[in-house]
Amino acid sequence: MKLGKSLEALPQADVYVFDFSHFGHAEPFGMLFAAAIIQEFLTRRGARVTAQNLQGCGYQSHMGFFQAIGIEHGNRPGDAAGGENYLPMTSMNVAALRRKADLQGVQLGDVIQRDAERMAERLARTDKGDIFDALSYSLREIIRNVAEHSEAPDVRFCLQHWPTKARVHLALLDCGIGIRRSLERNPHLRIETDLAALRFALRPGISGKMYEGVARDENNRWENSGYGLYLTSRLAAHFGNFWFFSGSSALAMSADRERTEACAFAGTAIRVSLDTRKIKGTKGLVAKFVAEGETRAAATPGTSKSASKGSQIG
Repeated sequence: MKLGKSLEALPQADVYVFDFSHFGHAEPFGMLFAAAIIQEFLTRRGARVTAQNLQGCGYQSHMGFFQAIGIEHGNRPGDAAGGENYLPMTSMNVAALRRKADLQGVQLGDVIQRDAERMAERLARTDKGDIFDALSYSLREIIRNVAEHSEAPDVRFCLQHWPTKARVHLALLDCGIGIRRSLERNPHLRIETDLAALRFALRPGISGKMYEGVARDENNRWENSGYGLYLTSRLAAHFGNFWFFSGSSALAMSADRERTEACAFAGTAIRVSLDTRKIKGTKGLVAKFVAEGETRAAATPGTSKSASKGSQIG
């Protein structure tokens, strides 16, 4: 978040030289978010970048960070096949997902679910169990949110599981219209700040597309109901923590704590960090959170009163 301010303080130039001698440790979200900030900065200023002191940046090089910001070093995003427990910086084209659904004669949610399950299986090294359920569910709902609301051409992600640390990080980002503009389509909401928009987005039944007065298609299990981010954030906070970035604000949640920070990002970025030792009873927890959310939504004007089948597990 400090990166954007530091870049804005630089004078106009045709070429910027980045010194990576103190780059040090990097995690999936840090690389993904920094790359998006730098890309936007360079595009807006019509500039390019060069680099020095890349020794010791093997992880970042392998994961595609340098190529993502225009430095000819290491893998391009998506070039590395990934390992037993990680997927490098990669983008998933939303239009391609829709074409795939059309060709297969299925709904977009079905395609996204299969892709999310493949990614979760890579990280969990199994296609069943609580960890797999938590990962596939979180990935599916975040990707669905991008495809259904962001108007972004793609969703970018970088994923890593450290078995020896019992930790999984999911980093997903889009450069779309952002949470506030998306929710402002809902006439029942009065949104005065970006932080308020983040809080609305994490409430059950809040959506920019489905709200009181809009007819629901009961035959569409993937129809938006405004429960996806609510359930994902509840699950992540229970098993670890959930960071949510959009516009001028960032919101972090864990089981017993919430904090906010200033931010400057036009799109939407999400960081999920899970302690795999805590991941138990995923399906039961989602069912519990759905019931609690529907009770809360029933007492809130303008909300979608029930979660769609696609927003649940089972």
